[in-house]
Amino acid sequence: MVGRAVLCTPFVRNHGGAHGSDAPYRATALSKSRKNRYAYPIVKPSERILGVEGGGTKTAWVLVEVVAGDVDSGSQWTTLEQGKLPASNFRLTAPERLRAILAELPKEISRAGVFLAGCATEEDRCALREICLDIWPNAKIVTGSDRDSGLAAALEHGDGIVVNAGSGS
Repeated sequence: MVGRAVLCTPFVRNHGGAHGSDAPYRATALSKSRKNRYAYPIVKPSERILGVEGGGTKTAWVLVEVVAGDVDSGSQWTTLEQGKLPASNFRLTAPERLRAILAELPKEISRAGVFLAGCATEEDRCALREICLDIWPNAKIVTGSDRDSGLAAALEHGDGIVVNAGSGS
């Protein structure tokens, strides 16, 4: 894959039940200096963040807690739990099964990033976001494909090439 890694705006359920951005926590604004690349705080100490990446082989997840730091100095966190669950390809797994798999994950979280193979369109991301918000109604949720998370993990905000070989790579 060739691309630019971009962090998505997290969505939370607002009072009307629709989705809206949580503007103070947007992960956007790149400055010209990589040293100060975020315009808004990304995480705060004691936040519990769940990362999930799923595909046709497995669903890997990790729960971390932010223990110190800020955007300029770099956040530090500790891993609380991690594990693997059954496969969760968005196109190949029924929504009820996806909900059941994700419901096995920790519930007390501040944020979640859920990235599944096959979650390719905005409609897919919205459908996955709905499932996630049913499980974690008060969390800030970002959804996307395993391609999105691979680019973000490998490149941060830069340009480059990532090889995604699938099947648990």
